[in-house]
Amino acid sequence: MGDTSIIARRLKNGHVQYGWSGNGGYIKNVGNRLLWWYYVIPGPFRIKMPLELIKNRLDEDDYEFDFRDEVEAKVVSFILQDYQKYDSAFADFLKNKGYDAETILGEISEDGLASSYKLFERYPYVYKYFDDWILIKTNADNTEISEIIVKKRSKKHVETCNW
Repeated sequence: MGDTSIIARRLKNGHVQYGWSGNGGYIKNVGNRLLWWYYVIPGPFRIKMPLELIKNRLDEDDYEFDFRDEVEAKVVSFILQDYQKYDSAFADFLKNKGYDAETILGEISEDGLASSYKLFERYPYVYKYFDDWILIKTNADNTEISEIIVKKRSKKHVETCNW
């Protein structure tokens, strides 16, 4: 699943250049490393984070997949458990749809990890409430997630570099 990764870099003129990794999505150096500023988990939500975070969290086989699952689960848990603190309209939205955040979280989790794919499939209205891009910020040494930035979907998408 998702064996291609989107990468991006900010150019001196302020524009963002996007591209695809060249080796099927594995975090390996296959070309000019200057292109690898961000790592994006492809999926229903495109979760953008500093590449250094991924590099610092590789498993013993130098793969990022377990950490990607962990990040995805943190994002979905944030949406269902914490986002309502920042957007009271989301709490009303859930209530009006007859949804309970904890019930949803239980239904879309397996082995303690929430799945954005299951959220997308089983609760499309919840998924569609949000912009499909999500931004991860890290601590100073890029070893831990310090903030998850989620935006309500709007008619005009704003680039994550402007969040």
